[in-house]
Amino acid sequence: TVLLACGSALTLAGGLGMIITGFLVNSFGFFLAHSTLSGWVSRHAQQARASASSLYLVAYYLCGSFGGLVLEPFWQWQGWSGVVVGVWLLLGLTLAGGAYLLRWQRREQAADQARE
Repeated sequence: TVLLACGSALTLAGGLGMIITGFLVNSFGFFLAHSTLSGWVSRHAQQARASASSLYLVAYYLCGSFGGLVLEPFWQWQGWSGVVVGVWLLLGLTLAGGAYLLRWQRREQAADQARE
């Protein structure tokens, strides 16, 4: 998420080299996050792991398909700068979701240890 935020910020800097660098950082951060989450879902599914992985992939592709629609109002508002602001807002929601999952995972681990 931090890589995506930094990559998005780099696209705001002037010059083609910085824009390309920002897109490269975004691509790396995106695929790193995707592979990490895909593995997380597989590891944490108690049963029906294939179904859990499939559900993750369906959500991944559906959300990716609607990305342009969600960010379009930001484009209308401020052009590319607005899109970057929209991306930062979505990344904030992603961080909040990740924090929730981390707390959930820690509670589950504590409950498992208490049962032992």
